[in-house]
Amino acid sequence: MSEKLSCPVMKIDDCIGDEVSKAVASMPSGSICLLENTRFYKEEEKNEASFAKKLAGSATIFVNDAFGTAHRAHASTEGVTKYCKTNVAGFLLQKELDYLDGAVSNPERPFCAIVGGSKVSSKIGVIESLLQKTDKIILGGGMIFTFYKALGKSVGASLVEDDKIDLAKELMAKAEAKGVKLLLPTDVVVADKFAADANTQVVSVDNIPEGWMGLDVGPDSVKSFQAELNECKSVIWNGPMGVFEMDAFAKGTFAIADTLANLDGITIIGGGDSVAAVEKAGLADKMSHISTGGGASLELLEGKVLPGVAALDEVRPRRRLRLELVFDSNSSRTRTRLVRSTDARLFLHDRRKHSFIRCDALASTLTFFINPQINLNLFPALIVARRSAWNPPPWPTSRKPVPSTVNRARFVALSTHTARIHPRADATCSTSVSPVPGPIARSSRARSKVSRTRSTCA
Repeated sequence: MSEKLSCPVMKIDDCIGDEVSKAVASMPSGSICLLENTRFYKEEEKNEASFAKKLAGSATIFVNDAFGTAHRAHASTEGVTKYCKTNVAGFLLQKELDYLDGAVSNPERPFCAIVGGSKVSSKIGVIESLLQKTDKIILGGGMIFTFYKALGKSVGASLVEDDKIDLAKELMAKAEAKGVKLLLPTDVVVADKFAADANTQVVSVDNIPEGWMGLDVGPDSVKSFQAELNECKSVIWNGPMGVFEMDAFAKGTFAIADTLANLDGITIIGGGDSVAAVEKAGLADKMSHISTGGGASLELLEGKVLPGVAALDEVRPRRRLRLELVFDSNSSRTRTRLVRSTDARLFLHDRRKHSFIRCDALASTLTFFINPQINLNLFPALIVARRSAWNPPPWPTSRKPVPSTVNRARFVALSTHTARIHPRADATCSTSVSPVPGPIARSSRARSKVSRTRSTCA
């Protein structure tokens, strides 16, 4: 850790007590003190006030970056906030909220959820919550056989939760009533035993043999799911399609992962076994976001309040803005999309604090997050992109207005040139931007003038 952070790091074999107090008091400026795991104390999970106060010690600022434990009201996640003056989210926790809450609550459509896993009972809340937000839901994993039995089909020796059959019927009825496509596999890979060396065959869901169990979705189902997914602009995946830990039953899961990796849209892997599956397939770096939480991801998707988040000061998902840059090469009627690369990055520069907020570009349309409380008038914006990733049209010799369209804010920019954000979506304006030498615009002093360019608000 010291090598990675380039600063002194000391390790203390406790998290409370005189030894910790002395070590913290003697810390040189710019150093880090790593404390022992709080779970060695039973008071941690009981969220005892006295223990939380000792954890806080003399600290005035608490930063929680542990999304994986944010769904637990423990002393180190919730209790300690009562004894620190300032309690904030770290970058990782904020990113999780942006995607799992912000991006799911206000998605680019069509929006599809893929829900897998062995049991319906563990995903009831997730499915019910996603029925309110998605256009389609793909089901996979062992839970599908409970749905098949609810439809009156024979499922052989496949896993079924008999006490959840009525629930499966209710979920299918709710989906139909809301106009959400609830997609079940049409064929499955069955085995004569739950083992890597089992005999297997692909059968229709209407012809599952007695004594055989379904352990993966079949090739026809994969093709139909891929067709549905390729229509989508946002996808969230929670739970594998089959027993991917065994190679014989991993094809369905890996095929879905490969489809998402090449999807022209936002792809969110919502924690748990689906993360392990994507990592095993070697496609984790191709996804827009990989959640670090298991139970925390599920509870957030269910719409529950996470105690570790609720205890922080004014933490909320940042607004998600969709930005499309257009380029006027000859006249106002000729518009060409400029940003087509996921390598593009948007930075907002706070001149008052001399700090940058990094915002990622997702898919073919530049998508970024901005804190709701930010006054957009205060920020010049810079677009930074690797030119090898796209071929922009030549910069015009004349100083013609460069129009652009953005939801919820006015944004006028081109390549690495100075740009401004205009927060009023009901006004019409455009900016004449002069080229700025160097790879990045260095100044926010580009002159702007009002012209006839329209911006829309979603």
